Parts: sequence; C-alpha cells; structure tokens
Amino acid sequence: MKNKKKSFFKTKITLIGLMISTLLSGCGLKQPEGEIQGLTGVALSVERWRSGLERKSVEVDGYTIPYLDGGEGEALILVHGFAANKDNFTRIGGLLTKKMRVIVPDLPGFGATERRPNDDFSIDKQAERVHALAQKLGIKSYHVGGNSMGGWIAGVAASKYPEQVQSVWFLNPAGTKAGGNSEVLKHYRDTGESLLTVSSREQYERLLDYIFTKRPSPMPSFVIEAMSEKAIADRPLNEKIYKVIRETPSDMPERLQAAGYQKPALIVWGDNDRVLHVDGAAELAASLPQAKVVVMKQMGHAPMIERPEETAADYLKFRKL
Repeated sequence: MKNKKKSFFKTKITLIGLMISTLLSGCGLKQPEGEIQGLTGVALSVERWRSGLERKSVEVDGYTIPYLDGGEGEALILVHGFAANKDNFTRIGGLLTKKMRVIVPDLPGFGATERRPNDDFSIDKQAERVHALAQKLGIKSYHVGGNSMGGWIAGVAASKYPEQVQSVWFLNPAGTKAGGNSEVLKHYRDTGESLLTVSSREQYERLLDYIFTKRPSPMPSFVIEAMSEKAIADRPLNEKIYKVIRETPSDMPERLQAAGYQKPALIVWGDNDRVLHVDGAAELAASLPQAKVVVMKQMGHAPMIERPEETAADYLKFRKL
C-alpha cells in the first residue's frame, strides 16, 4: 500500500511539473533539435529536471553529442543500448547524482545525434567515442556502465583503456556467446527478422513486452506513441547498425581477460531477459574473477528502467557509497 501511495505521489508530481513546464514554454513545447517534441518531449525534460540532470552537448569525432550531466564527484559514464537513448538512464540517474557525477550521452546513430548512415557504428568505434567524450570533458579517470549494447561498449572501453576505467557496471550486456541463446536472438537466426526494429505501433508494443517483465509506470499512451514514431523513423539506420553488431564476434569476456582488467565490476542481469539470455552473466564473470554478480528475479532486459530503485541500491552498495 505504501509503495502504491509513493508511486501515485511521484506520478502526480511529474504531471504537475509537466503542466508547469508547458505553461513556462508558452505552449510551444519546443525541444532542442533531434529531441522528441510535443508533450513527450516536455515530459522527458521534467524527468531530467527531477533527476538533477541537465542536457548539454559536446563535440566528439565530428558529432555534436547531446548528453545528460548532473551531480558531483567521481564520474560515472552510462551508455545506452541499441535503438535506445540517454533517457534510458534518466530515472535511475536521479538516484545516483547525490553520490557521484552522472554523464549519459546519446551515441552517434541514436537519440538526438545527427544521422550519418555511412559512418562507423562498430562497438570498438563507439567505445573510442565514449572515451573521447570523457577526455573532452576533462575527465582523466571514470567509471563506466551500460545496458545491452551499451554494456558491450563499456566492457570494450575497459579493455582498451584499463588505466582510465576504474570500474564497470554491466546491465544485461551484449557481447557474450551465452547471451545469444535468447528468444529474440534465436528468432533472428531462424528467420532473419529483428524483433528490435519496428515498422508499426503494434510492433513497438510487442518490443516493450520483450524488454520488460512489467512495464514501468507511468508510461502513458502519448509517450508510447511518440517513442514508436521515432523508432519507426529510425528503422532503416537501426537495421544497418544491427547488422554490424550481429557480425561482430561476441568476445567481450575474452578481450577483458586478454587486457588483464582487474578492477571492480558489477554484473547485473534479469532472470527473465528475453533479449539476451541470463547465462551470459556466468560467462562474463568467469573472465572477471573480482566481479560481483546480481541476478534480479522477475526482471527483464532493462533493470534501470523497470526497477530503478533496486538497481541503483545494488550499484551504490557495490561502490560502497
């Protein structure tokens, strides 16, 4: 009962903030170029404000990369997954900014970055961009985390820059062989159809059911509509990037081992992940003897969205904060 009251209160605060933001914007609802517009764009801005995150931008590798930035202390750079964006970490970011500086970029090819279909979107290149972003912001050492494709990128960054990366937070990461034994990836191998790219609202609804065991709340219809429209528009580039990812060897554990990465690592995986099989956690942990593994019960592919409080608490405990 207490949790229901808390959820209702948070929802009410969000809606009040949305109305205030709408009034202050003169009902124009205009967001920066590349961001989702309309009520959904304003709602995302309110979420960022509530989480203590500010939208900024920085020039990296010829791109103007938007990123969220908030908090003080040691820097944690969080990397979103395939076909996702920086706001995947907005809600959990608010639970972390009191203890550290949180930085969440939109990777080139995703979110609000410029679309360049013929560019390099390989895992290695994206890891180099994440590290270049840290350098551009004057951050000499940092902690890194990521979900799905972002977890793979975080692991590769640790293998390439072991002196700078102080710890890694893996959230249902791609890049392991065992993770490929999932429902979604078996479907892709059998049919050639990616369930992670969509061409209709119905397919986007289906995608949400693959990602979440229980959809996070609130997730109003107008938000789903706006997100599905963006996913449909991004499908051609997403399919091209997905092909690059699927052709990349899933050798992140071997690369970390070869690099001799010995710093702390937290591996979090949902036991009901239909996108990447939970067996990937054991495979990754075998290459990182110092790693702590948390398998979350009744959890899907995106713990930081589905249960942000529990996921943040595990991370703060891991960092001893």
